[in-house]
Amino acid sequence: MWKIITFALICMSTLGISKLSFAEGDVKAPILYRPIFETSKGSANAGTAFIIKYKTQYYAVSAQHLIGTAGGLERDFNGTELVSIFKSVTLKPIFSGYKTIISKTLVNIPKAEAISDATARHDIFIAPLGDSIDSGIDSTPLTLSNNNPKPGDKVFLYSAVANSKSLLHKATVSQKTKNMLVYIFDDKNINLRATSGAPVLNQNFQVIGINLAGGNTNDGAVIGFANPAQSIADHLPK
Repeated sequence: MWKIITFALICMSTLGISKLSFAEGDVKAPILYRPIFETSKGSANAGTAFIIKYKTQYYAVSAQHLIGTAGGLERDFNGTELVSIFKSVTLKPIFSGYKTIISKTLVNIPKAEAISDATARHDIFIAPLGDSIDSGIDSTPLTLSNNNPKPGDKVFLYSAVANSKSLLHKATVSQKTKNMLVYIFDDKNINLRATSGAPVLNQNFQVIGINLAGGNTNDGAVIGFANPAQSIADHLPK
């Protein structure tokens, strides 16, 4: 059996990595960001964020639980509370030479809350970034997959990790429900620190989930837990 481990262990502050490799031959790979959430209760600095394009609009996506104790605040906040305390999110690219992006608005998700053993579906943060003209995006955005992954499918965590120069980390789906996506990494030594909020991708480089937590199987493998991508789509303006 597996068990979700403490969030703070895998969503701590920025990694000290200066250069990482994209997928081979993919010179326009999307940039990942380190989010800084400014609230009236203080600043939360932890984890990862990514950008998607949905219809003509850009959105920053990350994890709700980062805006709490995982990010250095005194306590966690749910989605209803976040609306009243949110000031802005600053997205700092993990590579130099790309723009820092700031959004002062967020998508109101009243049920947003940290992942639990029962569900990952509500652990989500979304900030609108404007349309293709005024967004200021200078990297390729990700897109959401229209197909649900199945057990046995090969997927990738797209994230900087402390003990690798690659951004793509292979895994195999072990469980998929409407509330949670579970996958086992090929690398039993992967360090998941600061990967909360990073995208999980299918083999077409489309988003199938938001990475949120990790744990171990009885045989020592590292397992990941994600909010399925349908949760992102459900909270975007139709």
